[in-house]
Amino acid sequence: MADTRIDEATIRDEIAARPALVEVGLTIIATNYHLPNSDGTRGFIDVLARDRHGLFVVIEVKRSDSTAREAIHEVLKYCELLRAQRGLRSDQVRAIIASSKWRELLVPFSEMSRISDYPIEGVQLIVDSGFPASLRVESVIPLPVPPERDLSALALRIELDSPGDAVTVWSDMVSRLADVGVDDALGMVIGNASRTILHVALGTVVEGDPRVPAARDDDEDDLDEAPEGQEKEYAAALHVIDQLQGCELVSPERLTRIMYSNRLDILKVLRAGRFEDQVDLVDDDEAVRMAEGATGWNQVMVTLTGRPSHALAWRRLRIRLEYVLFGNPRWTRLMGLWLDEVERKHPSGDVVLHVYNPCDLMAALVHSGLGEDLSRMLPELQAGLDLPGHDGRLLHGTLVWDGTPVSTATSAIQSVYATPGDWGMARASGGVWIEDLRLHEALGLQYALFEFAPDNVGGPWMLDERDGVLTRRSATKTMEWPGYRPFPKWLRTANLGDLLRHYRSTMTPVNGGDQWLVMEGHQEEPQA
Repeated sequence: MADTRIDEATIRDEIAARPALVEVGLTIIATNYHLPNSDGTRGFIDVLARDRHGLFVVIEVKRSDSTAREAIHEVLKYCELLRAQRGLRSDQVRAIIASSKWRELLVPFSEMSRISDYPIEGVQLIVDSGFPASLRVESVIPLPVPPERDLSALALRIELDSPGDAVTVWSDMVSRLADVGVDDALGMVIGNASRTILHVALGTVVEGDPRVPAARDDDEDDLDEAPEGQEKEYAAALHVIDQLQGCELVSPERLTRIMYSNRLDILKVLRAGRFEDQVDLVDDDEAVRMAEGATGWNQVMVTLTGRPSHALAWRRLRIRLEYVLFGNPRWTRLMGLWLDEVERKHPSGDVVLHVYNPCDLMAALVHSGLGEDLSRMLPELQAGLDLPGHDGRLLHGTLVWDGTPVSTATSAIQSVYATPGDWGMARASGGVWIEDLRLHEALGLQYALFEFAPDNVGGPWMLDERDGVLTRRSATKTMEWPGYRPFPKWLRTANLGDLLRHYRSTMTPVNGGDQWLVMEGHQEEPQA
């Protein structure tokens, strides 16, 4: 039976007398070791020892839940003071928390043991009426790392007969997803007077989950199309598609596209798994943005915000940015170098990014004659750096023209896409971004980034790269950059009317108008 009358000082002295109770090979330096500090914080280390490897060990003794809460704060403070006041290196110091109560301590101890620069271990003190002879300790095992749960880059879509069917179909789909390891999902019921669609954004699966189905032999070709690192989610989605008639696999940005093209509204937001638990943290508007991929996995368009000093969130921002910029190597390199510079020089700066990267110039040119606004379909990158107390910086990314004669524009396009059917095939196979790079080169077009800052009074700088280093090129007095011209100038002078009319004549709307299908030479729906 635990003896609550024995105080921390008594237990401390017993550990100092018998340090092998805590760890074999410890040599005691002092108890109640005083650490003064001119900055204001000070303290007394319960037991300071050295281990058999010569490292200094801070041992903090706690006896109750109320004092156990202070243990993490105190051991970190003492480890830091040993560095600051005694000149020890960080790799010379470690800590052990010895407590009889772990209810309040286990969760923060588990997290701190994973992330602290100083190794932190824990032992459970067993103090009963036979103290001191009966004093025992047992190792405390940190809690396992909670699995990272996120939305994947995959979604399912199914047409409904009416909004009244949404909850029933959703419940059925959630059950089937759970059977294959997908516990988290966001459902968007969208529609108008004549049409209803259920769009389901899929969560990621937990590594090692036995429910995830093994890939079947006939799925191998399909799995090749899975987003990198999300093969398990892809296999799970294919399993559900096989079971639900009319269900199809789509990318997150298709939610935005079909709503915009068909004037559909959000009728209801449905949640499963962690999103049910987050109903008081994530409102419906934010849930819609998540489902669209606007805050994460979206291959075409994303809006992101972050600060370099927030390390984990910043890493996520950079991963998401690389994902949306896939297929655009120039912007990928330049933005990587620019963000590296922000990390070095402005770790407390706030960064906002908005990227639209469709990687399909022909779609913009062709659809601009089918009722679409060309400016909404051209690639664009906007970034802002806000510096507390200082003027920040702005980036603008757009297409520029190198002056290649526009008289060759039609033949240049035909060298990449001999017929509209070839373009349709590239879109359907998911390889249109490869052909798009060839098309830019043939037309003399290039992705460019311009930086606006208070100190570039002569106009924005054009960003470039030289031997892996970010460079800045100033504009001339006439606000030009030799060798580059605005894309609208190319567009005004390129004589593409006949070619584009031919492309448009081969197209017909499908899926209620959220896509246009190229009919010539190809009869399948192109991918998003």
